Amino acid sequence: MKKMPARLATPALILAAALTGCSSPGAGTSAASPPAAAPPAASTDTASPSVQTVDPNTATTEELTAALASAGVDNPDRWAEEVQEYGPYTAENLEPTLTEELGKYGISQDQLSKVLSALKVE
Repeated sequence: MKKMPARLATPALILAAALTGCSSPGAGTSAASPPAAAPPAASTDTASPSVQTVDPNTATTEELTAALASAGVDNPDRWAEEVQEYGPYTAENLEPTLTEELGKYGISQDQLSKVLSALKVE
């Protein structure tokens, strides 16, 4: 196979990539069509279906750690211990208590939201 000069390789690759896209389904669409819209960003205010929720009053440290990890909390072991330390909780005092107490440790709003999304007082 003959080597292509380096100055031609990049334009040739770009052209090949562009032409490859034309053979995909929907190839009859105009080249001026706008790109498909990206899906909306996920909200951190609600728990996603894959987030495991536990009652902080009855869960073991291991269960709390697993729930916080499923919510994407950084260092879930540490926060599970802190959640247990400041209980027991009611549905009314869970958020304000943890906002105040975990805030003393410099938890970010994002991480606090993730912690809260994994907890549900029953």
